[in-house]
Formats: sequence, structure tokens, C-alpha cells
Amino acid sequence: MELLKSKSNATIKVGDLWNDGFEDFTIVVDKKEIKVHKNILAAHSPVFAAMFQPPMKEAIVNKVEITDFSYDIVKMAMKLCYHQTYDENISFDESFLLFKFADKYNIANIQENLETYWSGKITVSNLCEITNCAAAVNALKLQKQCFDYLVNCLKMKYLVPKMELLDKEFIIKAFTKFSYQTSETL
Repeated sequence: MELLKSKSNATIKVGDLWNDGFEDFTIVVDKKEIKVHKNILAAHSPVFAAMFQPPMKEAIVNKVEITDFSYDIVKMAMKLCYHQTYDENISFDESFLLFKFADKYNIANIQENLETYWSGKITVSNLCEITNCAAAVNALKLQKQCFDYLVNCLKMKYLVPKMELLDKEFIIKAFTKFSYQTSETL
């Protein structure tokens, strides 16, 4: 948890700033408002930081409307910028949308946390879904872990459901690596 020292030397947690009444920027999603601090968002997102610079309209009106994500996803992302804790009960679909939001607004800490979280959740049954998600948001470390997991599944002769949904180049590379490793052991 990120800490700040006030002038009175009292320790303030950044998470305590969420809904503290001194927010200076509004995000509108689905006609609902989310109040935030420019400094918090700018520290996490170069995209938001650029928005806050004149002559950008958002810098002048202190407001932005986001239309391509739901209110719940945007609010979750904003809370993560303050609290830095990830709810492990989030569904795969929600986390994928959160990943997409973090990718679009270049919020590295959310991207890294989700990448780490999903790296530990790869199974034979969700491998293809996680692989496609990782490719969609350009999560390179997660893509590599999915690739290595697929190669290992091929070695162990596990049936990987929904493999037809994977990118053809990804599958070809995995089979090539598997074939190469198999031929080395002969």
C-alpha cells in the first residue's frame, strides 16, 4: 500500500483518498459519475496524464465520458489505482474487460497484476481462453506462459479443449517447438 506523509507527519494511505470529497476530475460512464483525483490517475496512466494537459478538452472541463466500458469495469479500475488490491472473486469476463481497459489507458500496475494473477490460473480447460485474452491485450509474459503450458500439454498428450480458437501461428509455433523437443529426445 502506498503511503504519504502529511505536513503534520500523519501517515495517509493513498487508498484513503478514494471518495474523500476532494476529487478534482469526473469520469462519466453510463450516465453515472466516478469522482477521482487527477494526480492519482496521472501517476498510473500516461493516457490520463496527457488528457489533463491543456489544450485538451478534458483538462478544461475536468471531465471525460467513457463509452466503451461499463460503469462497473471503470469503477473497478479506478479503485485499483487507489487501493492496489485485486478482488480474486472477479469473473474471467470481468477481468478480461478490466485488462482491456488497463491496456487502452496504459495502466501498467493493473496490467501486471492481472498478468500475474492469470499466470497462476492457467489450466488445460481455460488455456485457450487465457491465451486469446493475453493476445488481445498484448500481455507478452502471459502469452509466453500460455505457450509454454501448451507445449507441455502436447508433451503430456493432454487434450486441450477449444484449440481451434487459437491463433494459427501460435499453434504452429507450439507444435514446432514440441516437435523439435521431441526429436531431440529420440
